[in-house]
Amino acid sequence: MRVDKYLWCVRLFKSRTLAAEEVAKGRVAVGGTAVKASRELQLNDVFTLKRPPVVYTFRVKGFPTSRLGAKLVGDFLEDLTPQSEKDKLRPTVGGAMLMAFSLIFGFDATG
Repeated sequence: MRVDKYLWCVRLFKSRTLAAEEVAKGRVAVGGTAVKASRELQLNDVFTLKRPPVVYTFRVKGFPTSRLGAKLVGDFLEDLTPQSEKDKLRPTVGGAMLMAFSLIFGFDATG
């Protein structure tokens, strides 16, 4: 299955056009090499998806025949992203929102 179609089918992008655009920007790599949207994925291929500041890593477990419902995505895609990458999405300790919540709810926001 083509990379752009797979990314759309497993709900990583809202449209196939968006998926193809991100692939063209070099934000999708298979085996460490940037690919074109027409690249055919194989079973057990490991690919990365750059969505700054995080680089997600996934393994292909299967190929859906059409776009999946959210509950079925896990049957076709395995998330291999290290926790250290996912932690980049958390607000920083000095973030204004966290500090505001700490003042309102009385908890220690420093750690």
